[in-house]
Parts: sequence; C-alpha cells; structure tokens
Amino acid sequence: MKMKIDLGCGLNRRPGFIGIDQYPNKNVDIVADLDKEGIPLDSNTVDYVYSSHLLEHLFNLDFVIREIYRVCKHNAIVEIHVPHFSFPQYEFHVRTFRYESLKDYEITDYNNKMIGMPDYFKCLSRQLVCTKWYKFFEKFINRHPYLYEQSFLCSFIKCADLIIMFQAIKK
Repeated sequence: MKMKIDLGCGLNRRPGFIGIDQYPNKNVDIVADLDKEGIPLDSNTVDYVYSSHLLEHLFNLDFVIREIYRVCKHNAIVEIHVPHFSFPQYEFHVRTFRYESLKDYEITDYNNKMIGMPDYFKCLSRQLVCTKWYKFFEKFINRHPYLYEQSFLCSFIKCADLIIMFQAIKK
C-alpha cells in the first residue's frame, strides 16, 4: 500500500492520507511541529506528499523541504499549494511565494554543478491559480508568468495560489 501524507492537514485531511499537523484534532494522525521536529517518519517511506497552505507559516523552510525529501521514496510525488505574493497576505504568514519559488530545490545544472546543491526534485509543473474574478486571464498568466510578476499586471489581476508538482529524484 502506498504511503501518502498530508502535511499541515488541520481539519481538512485528504481521504486516504496520513494527516500530520502541529495541532491535534480528529483528522490529525501524527502531531508534530515540522519547523522544529521535522517529519516523524522513516526515510524513503513516502510515495506522495501533499501540502496546502503550510509552507508560508514555516520559519525553517529549508529544513522542512529537506525533511520532505528525506521521507520521500525515489519518484515520489510532492504537491505543494502556497499563496501567491499578489494575493493579500495574512499577518501569520512569514513568507510569500512567486512563480520561481522553491527553484533552488530543483535539479538543474546550475544548482548541482555551480553551487554544489544536492539533487532533490524534478519539477513536473507549476501553475498560478487566479481568483474567480480573474479566471479569464489564467491561461495567459501561466504562459507568461515572468511578464505577469514583473509588470503592473499582478497589481490588478490577483493569483490566489501557486501549485508546484515535484518528483523526488534519488540516486
């Protein structure tokens, strides 16, 4: 049976997933402070990681990303949902995300050869998700994410989320 985990599940654990959250409730299977303790699972045991609106709350993002990689099996899928910086942020968010966020954890010639980063993830997809009022622009924005983020467009057309799909690559 495939092991699937929902990090920061809160009250909305995905069906068929093991819920991991800092705060206990009926949907949390494992209580853990990911920022301090990491993911309390053995290495190379997880087939699918789902994280929705968790990473923006973490102070120790690098540690948690490395923990996600540690628990993943080779070819495991990692699905990350985070708020896009163009959308209004809440006071308890400690960071914002743009289209290229988490790029340092991807397998690229630059990361691996120039600065000695270890292999982590292959990026399968990145998608900006617009709020309902701006869905009409979503296709254009995803074709031209750099134009969108580096121009006045993101001041007027709001993207609520960024969804990144990774595949863990281990040798």
